[in-house]
Amino acid sequence: VARLDAEIAKATKTPELKGQVEEVERLGTGLTVLGEVVGGLSSGDATQKAKILEDISEVFSKLNRVRATVQGRRKELLGLETRAEFTSQFKLFAQSIDSALSLSDTPEKVDEQLAKLSVQLEELESRFSDVDEFAGELAQRREELFDAFARRRQVLIDERQRKAANLFGAADRVLQGIARRANSFNTDDELNAYFASD
Repeated sequence: VARLDAEIAKATKTPELKGQVEEVERLGTGLTVLGEVVGGLSSGDATQKAKILEDISEVFSKLNRVRATVQGRRKELLGLETRAEFTSQFKLFAQSIDSALSLSDTPEKVDEQLAKLSVQLEELESRFSDVDEFAGELAQRREELFDAFARRRQVLIDERQRKAANLFGAADRVLQGIARRANSFNTDDELNAYFASD
């Protein structure tokens, strides 16, 4: 039991505790069987039987303390590992947002990239849904994601509308110039020559 306690303290990752958890359970089962066997003995010295049961009880007490220690250590390590994984996944997701925004050069691509990132965010939410402290960060990231893509979409739409307005203005000026020029001709031959040349 003391050896298990020392091994538990040295563990730095949850998989390292697997053997100790199994050993604690194996010892617990063995002690239970031993207690039942000794308790079921009807012959022999009652004081010896009491002493053996008392010793089994003491070992059970130590084993229960070690079981609590291994469960606490496992929970602690699992929390650290989960936080580390979340932090790295969260950073990667932030980089994915930046990359997707730079790839979004049309409103349609904005929608496409937003859909991909929404799926990734939902996967993160489902993976880390059992940790309450991450829920707030994920909700905030979701808001930032939709805001950033809405702004990007609006910029692209405004840019597209500006280009269309500039093209319309240029086309209108060309047509007005043609009309002015056509009105300046006195004969049909001059007008036909103008249109034939342009």
